[in-house]
Parts: sequence; C-alpha cells; structure tokens
Amino acid sequence: MTQSGQWDPRNYASDFQMLSFLIAQMIGKLVTIVPVQVIAVTRAGSLAGGAYVNVQPMLNQLTGDATAVPHGIICGMPAWRMQGGGNAVILDPVVNDIGLALFSYRPASSLVAADVATPGSVPGSQPVNPASAAQLDWSSGFYLGGWICGAIVQYLIMNASGITAVSPTAITLQAPTVTITASGQLAVNTPTAAFSDIVTVAGDEIVGSVDFLTHTHPGVQIGSSNTGVPNA
Repeated sequence: MTQSGQWDPRNYASDFQMLSFLIAQMIGKLVTIVPVQVIAVTRAGSLAGGAYVNVQPMLNQLTGDATAVPHGIICGMPAWRMQGGGNAVILDPVVNDIGLALFSYRPASSLVAADVATPGSVPGSQPVNPASAAQLDWSSGFYLGGWICGAIVQYLIMNASGITAVSPTAITLQAPTVTITASGQLAVNTPTAAFSDIVTVAGDEIVGSVDFLTHTHPGVQIGSSNTGVPNA
C-alpha cells in the first residue's frame, strides 16, 4: 500500500512516536506568519486611520497525496502604517502587493471592530477581552507589506550620499513656513523646462533680504540696457 499523508508506519513503534505525531498535527493548525498577496484595499490614504486589506495566502495547502488546495481570501485585515502619534508616513498597500500576514495569539476582532466603526479611536483606549479562546487563528491577522516587490517609479532614498526624493508627477510641500537651509550651493536643475514653468510663487516672498514683488533696482535709466542687481 502506498503511503499517503504525514502518517508514517513508524509512528506505531512506540507511544512516544504516536504522541509526537499528534502534537505535530496540532501545532500544524496554528498560523504565525504567512506570505500573502493583496486582493483589495479599503480606507487607503485616510488621515483618520490606517487602511484595511483583503489578502490571498500565497502558499497552498496540500492534501495527503500532495494535491494543491488554495486558501480562501482573508478579508478585513488591518494594514501596517509607519506612525507615531499624529505623525505618519502614508504609504498604504495597493492591489497585487505581496507582504506578510502576522496572526495575533488571541483574536483581536474587538479592536478591529472599534477602529472600523470609529477610525482612529483605538489608541488610548483600555484593553479589551479577546473574542474567543482561539490561538493564532486565520481570522485574526495583521498585514505587513513590501517584501517581494515590483519595479519602483516613485521613491525616497536615504544613504551616505544624502537624501533623494523622486516623483514622476509632483512633489508638494505644505506648511505655514518652509525653510531651506543650505550650507553650500543651492542648485536648481531644470533640464527639460524653464525655471519659471516649474516654480510658482504665490503672493509676496522674501528671497534672502530682497522683497520679491516690491524690490527696486538702482541706477536705472530708460533705454535698452539691463537693470542692475536687486537692491538689498
């Protein structure tokens, strides 16, 4: 008779062998970390709270005769976001991303339900009871993304050479005050467009000590000559 499954005739050899087999089977029902692919994303880009994902486990189940049995899709899994207090880097998952699903040792559905009902309400709240006595169950996962990735088109690089921010569309800085301090030369490189086509100044600005809109130039007379440098 052809052997099928994980059971081995040698497991009959002793009570210890049989008990070891049973323990291994029970451990096999627990899930800790599983590679998954993102199937759908909700609440992406939200400032009130992080995104949620539906994911497909990427490792099939196998029957005793090694027939593949794909897992079902796991829905409503909270996705990781780099955040501390009110400060965050918003880089939410997108469909087809591959990451890891981490499973809570007890069901965290009470916390998830509270965050879904009122986004951002869980931090600062009191601990809650787990929904059941299940351990490391498929229904209580958290998504940690960005492991087996595709080509990058928009990125931020930080290394010994400095910091580089690249975007194929636009980079926006928004704040009441933006300060740029350069210990050396501040270079503006616009190889495919004029500087005025890229940089827009809204309202009056101070460049160095020169008023952008109201500064004057000394020694100017009507004629074809150019003006001098701005008056500080």
